[in-house]
Amino acid sequence: MTADTWPTPADLGDWNDFLVAFYLTDCRNAFDIAAVWEGMDAAKKEQIISDYHAAGKKIRVSLFGATDMPLKHGGDPVAIGKQISQFVKDNMLDGVDVDYEDSESFNAAGDGENFLITLTKTLREELPAPYVISHAPQSPYFTTAGWYPQGAYNKVHAEVGSMIGTFV
Repeated sequence: MTADTWPTPADLGDWNDFLVAFYLTDCRNAFDIAAVWEGMDAAKKEQIISDYHAAGKKIRVSLFGATDMPLKHGGDPVAIGKQISQFVKDNMLDGVDVDYEDSESFNAAGDGENFLITLTKTLREELPAPYVISHAPQSPYFTTAGWYPQGAYNKVHAEVGSMIGTFV
């Protein structure tokens, strides 16, 4: 995908949200389609955003994914949250989607949970409404089978679920 082949709102059909993936903390940069977006000139971004908003659609950036494990390289959730928030603002995006897939971090003493809780609090502080913050947890992260001793997303939801927005 390039700036010239960016999908129109009509291309999205009934979908109301377009996620540019990914912002990766291990390289502290946009990657793949997020890098295409970042590289567009401001006028092109403004036109696309105007068209999307007129159609009731949003453009957000997806974070991490299956290849970025921020805790494995000493990621500070406050610094990462501020860095990502600045990226969102600098690139005129509507918010973020946290696609955290570091299952191993949930097996430790709450490291993954605490990282996500602090990250979400920082994102919400830096990106108040109407910015949208969503999470895309894998379904096992809600298990009560004892796989994750600190509760994985059950704990995250209990602590910051109200800060994670839904689409309106």
